[in-house]
Amino acid sequence: MFSEPGKTFERSFEDGGVYDYFCTPHEYRAMVGRVIVGEPSVDTQPALAPPQNGLPEEAQTLLSQLNARTKDALKQLDE
Repeated sequence: MFSEPGKTFERSFEDGGVYDYFCTPHEYRAMVGRVIVGEPSVDTQPALAPPQNGLPEEAQTLLSQLNARTKDALKQLDE
């Protein structure tokens, strides 16, 4: 968790796939992001599973929309 202005984080990915990240105190509000590395298959990505039922409805809706946009982006890579 960063509390200093201008603080950064860097991550390198060795394997292709769909990776999620989130803001720890605000994950329940769907303050999340997603990184697509390479050209992964839509069918094999755990990150594209339906949102957890325990999240607030608003967060579930936003995550479902993110999943749909990610699947569309991956399908465009296949074309």
